[in-house]
Amino acid sequence: MKNPKILWEALVRRNRLLAFAGLIMLLLFLILAVVSLFDSTTILGINRWIKPMKFSISIAVYLWTIAWLAGYLEDRAREIRYISLGLIITMISEIVPIVGQAARGRLSHFNISSPFDGAVFSFMRES
Repeated sequence: MKNPKILWEALVRRNRLLAFAGLIMLLLFLILAVVSLFDSTTILGINRWIKPMKFSISIAVYLWTIAWLAGYLEDRAREIRYISLGLIITMISEIVPIVGQAARGRLSHFNISSPFDGAVFSFMRES
């Protein structure tokens, strides 16, 4: 296995935006993991922070994968930048409601139990 520092440097060279966006998602995962140790509130019998943790780590892996693959595209810097920004905006618009609903102790997906919850779910479906 390669040195993680070498892998990180290669990832940043390939796509700085997606590399750092993925890092932010990893940091969010770590923060939520710590929070989950001190909060025993559950949603459907599962700690409320598990779902945002799963989404944040999967988004990190996804962004890093796209960042790595984008490194194979040559002479497309402008297009890759637009795509990267679009992906970052899309992933933020997905993780914010998930974390927000977890903080409220509410389901994030398929929740139409109140007008607000329905609006949050509709927003996530459309983004």
